[in-house]
Amino acid sequence: MNIVISVLQVLLGLFFLAAGGSKIAGVETQVKNFEHWQLPQAFRPVVGGVEVLGSLGLLVGVALPWFTAMAGLWLAAVMIGALFTHARIRDAANHFMMPIVLLGLAVLVTVFRWAAFTAHFA
Repeated sequence: MNIVISVLQVLLGLFFLAAGGSKIAGVETQVKNFEHWQLPQAFRPVVGGVEVLGSLGLLVGVALPWFTAMAGLWLAAVMIGALFTHARIRDAANHFMMPIVLLGLAVLVTVFRWAAFTAHFA
């Protein structure tokens, strides 16, 4: 199971690295998303930076498993924010699916790495 979680952790880290990087870079899709979400464009690189930091935490967590739990919580909080954003603008139900899936994966990784986290600080 440890290998499965490690693979999931890396894939999740790479996904958030790409998503955050595209927000920072100002990819047209992300610019349009922020317009749709009624969020200021100045907030886009901030969200991107938060996602990149979380992704780096997951990737560093391959070598330092205790670090993964913090990164997982960080990204779970980001996805909760995404869900509130979609709810705030009364977005279509299908727009909630990706944040829900990513939230679930971030929580799953966090749960499986929690023992390493608590052992590190014991």
